Amino acid sequence: MEIRFTNIVKGIKSDIALAEVDLVIPGTGVTGILGDYGSGKSTVLSLITGYQKPDSGEIYIDQKKTKFNEVRDAVKLGIGSVDPNLNVYNKFSIRQNLLLNPDFKSNKQTEIESIFSNLCKQLDLSFEFDDLLGNYPDHIKLLFEIIRLFSYGFKLIVLDEPFKYFPEDQFYKLKNLFEILTQKEIQFVFSTQVKKEILFVCDTCIFIEKGKIIGHFQQPYKELDEIYKNELSSISLPKFSEINLLTLNDFQIYPNEDVINYNLRAGEIVGVYSENENFARDLLLCCAGLQTAERGELLLNGFDLFGRPLQEFINDGVVYIAEDHLEGNLIPDMPLFEHFGLIGDFSEPTFQPQKYRSETTKQLRSLGIHQELDTSVKNLSKKDQIKFLINILPKTLSLLIGINPTSGLDRETKQWVWQEIQQRSKSGIGVLVFSTEKEELLHNTHTIWVNRDGKWLEPFESSLLMEKYNQPIEIIDEENHADR
Repeated sequence: MEIRFTNIVKGIKSDIALAEVDLVIPGTGVTGILGDYGSGKSTVLSLITGYQKPDSGEIYIDQKKTKFNEVRDAVKLGIGSVDPNLNVYNKFSIRQNLLLNPDFKSNKQTEIESIFSNLCKQLDLSFEFDDLLGNYPDHIKLLFEIIRLFSYGFKLIVLDEPFKYFPEDQFYKLKNLFEILTQKEIQFVFSTQVKKEILFVCDTCIFIEKGKIIGHFQQPYKELDEIYKNELSSISLPKFSEINLLTLNDFQIYPNEDVINYNLRAGEIVGVYSENENFARDLLLCCAGLQTAERGELLLNGFDLFGRPLQEFINDGVVYIAEDHLEGNLIPDMPLFEHFGLIGDFSEPTFQPQKYRSETTKQLRSLGIHQELDTSVKNLSKKDQIKFLINILPKTLSLLIGINPTSGLDRETKQWVWQEIQQRSKSGIGVLVFSTEKEELLHNTHTIWVNRDGKWLEPFESSLLMEKYNQPIEIIDEENHADR
């Protein structure tokens, strides 16, 4: 079914989710809604499925003006969706889950079970009807939900960021399901923040940013590539020195693994990537003093911190940005003013609380944070939390370590974070960042350090792969690097 939005508005002026949006979702195949966190893509999905109603504008389905007063209205037209939080009945059996939904069953129970079983065979999925659904991993639960909707007779299936439930080596299972069901004239619409997922499975891409449609794109997505290339090519990284800041000598994180010998230079921004995320995370946690390696030297400015307490890492200027900023760095119930106080000097005889509050308020406003100083930090949005966190980091650092520092942020905030990191690196601090966002690493770091199958490859210059940024980092192997 073709879905058309005409001049759709959702939200009020100060908090607009969709701003006079016009879009067309073709009546066949797989359509991806691509956008950063907060761009409006989930709002588009909620309007398609009847979970929300537009404040103004019109929705047409197969050229017929349509108004959904509730989810059931969309269901009656054959539009189904998987709960974004994958809220399934884990303590119910496969059979019980399969027959739960009373709103839309164009097929009888025996037909549903037969359709379900046949499709599972095609996908080489082995479900036992009496098994508890909770015994299966999340990505299999998601496949179950899609197959369940198909078994009921839904014609359009809507998914909110489905790939986040899948290990990367299992992506093909979702792709196979899409291919099989689109041949049966089932249509999919899903949202994502990751362009690679669009390239992997989509016939059509709708790119949305800050509640506005940037464009509609078709395979092979050359115009979409240009948008990314133009934006990423404008990034200019500061130069770094040849002075070694962090040195790992015969460093071994786990018993019986290869030792690591590595130098990170002052002012250098190093992106860490690993097919097995645990290798990268554990390395960075060791370098931050939050975890102790098996053996070796960890030299910061020539001083060995291996096995030393965390406070010594902090005293030597090592700062760690956790993936969950609220739990790892900030104190959720502490007001903003008190966070500022942690880095302020209240011992000076000339300290003036009122003046200090005024200055800190100005800092918040300069970051675009329009909250009162007594607001608890947990009440900030995710993008305001990271801005606030980076702003209160000590001004004098030696080493900044981060794990997925831009996860879940909109593109503008991601750029702001990287610009701040690059600005800090100009003062000579070293930066070590692990991220699952390969394009970000490639375009915002001087050097990329890859772990494959537990082995750390020789680092390579990010700029050498700029023209190949669409290709996954996994293509790089020791042989390729040796050629360079």
